[in-house]
Amino acid sequence: MPKFLTTAIIATVFVVITVIVLIIVINTSGSDAPVASSASGGAATTSSPAATPAAAIDAKALFMNGDAAAGAVSCASCHALAAAGATGQVGPSLDQLAKADNAAAILPMITKPNAEIVKGYQPNVMPQNYSTTLSAAQLDALATYIDQSSAHAG
Repeated sequence: MPKFLTTAIIATVFVVITVIVLIIVINTSGSDAPVASSASGGAATTSSPAATPAAAIDAKALFMNGDAAAGAVSCASCHALAAAGATGQVGPSLDQLAKADNAAAILPMITKPNAEIVKGYQPNVMPQNYSTTLSAAQLDALATYIDQSSAHAG
């Protein structure tokens, strides 16, 4: 057998063993980090951690920082919310929510932002992907946080 072929086989076996060891170490370390797996031989997929209750989510941090790993931009980059110390000016101030805008009414404002456009603002400015980038628990926690933090002055 040619030497280059033997070297290629050895390198491939080494990579496969290294990946298997890494998966075992990560799975047994107790980490909640997503783990890449390709047990079926197909493309690697990322398993999501167990559902986190909304109460365990730091909604203020989610509001201020977003979830970059999931592709969710921070709310604070565009919206003002005094309780969070956010001063964004691209979107409407969340301190001015209507009195009737509770968490249940705020949730679709996050997940379907073009369904209702505040006067003076343009459609398609707010990201349309929050319903797919954030978990249901994150969305609930965020809507509740905005509801509880808004002065409902509108």
